[in-house]
Amino acid sequence: MSRQTILHIVRFIALWLVQGLLLSNVVLMGGNAQVYLYTLFIIMLPLRMSTGFAMLLAFLLGLGIDMFYDSPGLHTSAAVVAAFVRPYFIQLLTPRDDYDINDRATISKMGLFWFVRLCLGVMLVHSFWLFLLETFSFSGIGSAMLKALSTAFITLIVGVVTVFLFSRKKD
Repeated sequence: MSRQTILHIVRFIALWLVQGLLLSNVVLMGGNAQVYLYTLFIIMLPLRMSTGFAMLLAFLLGLGIDMFYDSPGLHTSAAVVAAFVRPYFIQLLTPRDDYDINDRATISKMGLFWFVRLCLGVMLVHSFWLFLLETFSFSGIGSAMLKALSTAFITLIVGVVTVFLFSRKKD
């Protein structure tokens, strides 16, 4: 097994446990925001990973998160949607000289501005999908959008700080 594969396995397990054991009990802004740090796993997968395989990994991660939240399928669905839209955001952010086949979505490889834009896009889609499914009514769309925006921005801040704290210079 390569060093990168081991890193992804460790990241998967660590983010799953942190989300389930610590962040599942954190509710901010009077219940209008939560921190879904596990989306970092999906965002930080290799840029050229096939969408199907990324969706499979997101499905497994979402199932694990749903176990902690007792929410049958909500996080699984949102994680799979996030993995599905991720390549579209990457394509929007692609520089003229393209990416190396082994590049990953990290701050040290792509820069802070690029990473923040990718995170924000994926996290907004993930949060909106999750809260729309949770509300499951047209009358709750406004509430779902408010929760999605606040959750995405708080998750973005916590996510960027986490990546800074746990990344190495060569990552």
